[in-house]
Amino acid sequence: MQPLPPHARLTLSAKERAVCDLLITGATNEDIAATLSAQGTHVATRTVKATLNRAFWRNQIVSGVKRVKLAVYYFREKQGWKT
Repeated sequence: MQPLPPHARLTLSAKERAVCDLLITGATNEDIAATLSAQGTHVATRTVKATLNRAFWRNQIVSGVKRVKLAVYYFREKQGWKT
């Protein structure tokens, strides 16, 4: 699989986008789970990890710096950046 180009559109579910919103703030999996749980639905740390892994797989992000790549791609997309 080829890595997702920086200008490509991410394929993310609503749940994955909610996790990415917190991921781009530098939150850990534990922080993300606690924040989402405080918003009304209990989310375990394992669920956050599984959600991120699904987002990595779906978007062909396969390198060792997956969290950073996903966060950068998501932030760029959210800001409307093309490259």
